[in-house]
Amino acid sequence: MNFLRMIVFCAFVFTSSGFGQEILDLPIHWKTGDSIKYEIVKSSQRMEDGRTMYEEESFSYLDIEVLSAGREGYLLAWTIDKVDLGMPLDLDNPNVKRSLERLKNGGNGWRVIIQLDSTAAIIDVKNWRELKESVTYVYDEMADVVTEEMKRRGEETSIVVELLEMTTSQYRSREKIEELFTEEAQIFFLLLGRRFPINESVEYGKKLPKIFGLELFPKQTEVTVKRVDHAYKQAVLTWKLSVDPEEAQKIIEDHFKLMAAQTGFFLYKGELPETVTIKDEAEYLVDISSGWLERVDYKRYTIYDGNKEEESIIIKKRYW
Repeated sequence: MNFLRMIVFCAFVFTSSGFGQEILDLPIHWKTGDSIKYEIVKSSQRMEDGRTMYEEESFSYLDIEVLSAGREGYLLAWTIDKVDLGMPLDLDNPNVKRSLERLKNGGNGWRVIIQLDSTAAIIDVKNWRELKESVTYVYDEMADVVTEEMKRRGEETSIVVELLEMTTSQYRSREKIEELFTEEAQIFFLLLGRRFPINESVEYGKKLPKIFGLELFPKQTEVTVKRVDHAYKQAVLTWKLSVDPEEAQKIIEDHFKLMAAQTGFFLYKGELPETVTIKDEAEYLVDISSGWLERVDYKRYTIYDGNKEEESIIIKKRYW
């Protein structure tokens, strides 16, 4: 037996004996012109001492079109009908509400042009300047609508203007615009285009998503291939993220100290949470024949001093 045949034979023996590691490959087979539709369900819940104090749910639609595909990566049109602009207003007037809702939804939808590399990692948002202008326009229009309504009521408008200005200022940089318009996309593309060992949890080294404002915290993550169904060409993977409680506590205290220095608003030691636990969990269902996501259920749990907050995003393929 020559040397090359010996290597091949040894590789076969080791693999057959269980020494080889079985790998799940999630290749991307997207082509220019491909399109796919999804529904997005967002929810949030706050509980204090076992009682639900706050609960909210929203629905939106997502259309994805592959504008170009090649060895270098992919250019996608990511069109979503609703984007949370973090508007600090809640007025009772139904006409004002309708006007604000129309502005928030961006007319016929927010069309985001996203550049991905060959592994589906987000590189940038190509039309971020256009989106920034649209966001600015929305806030300017909203300021006019709200100011007019409050004047009609005979109410003071300066506080509203300050709130809108404070919120708008968050979206003046390219980084913030890209974060705003890729929140769901960061979850969507997190595991696609990668390779993972089967029956073994691995620490995940890809750039972590900046979701729900967690970018400040050091995180530990792991991915596990839960199930592979070759007959249906589907795979189920779980993704977990946890934040060290002591690190989280320190960062929260430092953050409030910085806010106090900037605004003059102080929180005393007794007003800060004594313990903080932050944990994310997600389950992905992937079509391994195409590389498209079928469904993802993403949840975040934040627990502090007996209070619990749960935020979730579900993205699921739709057929209509």
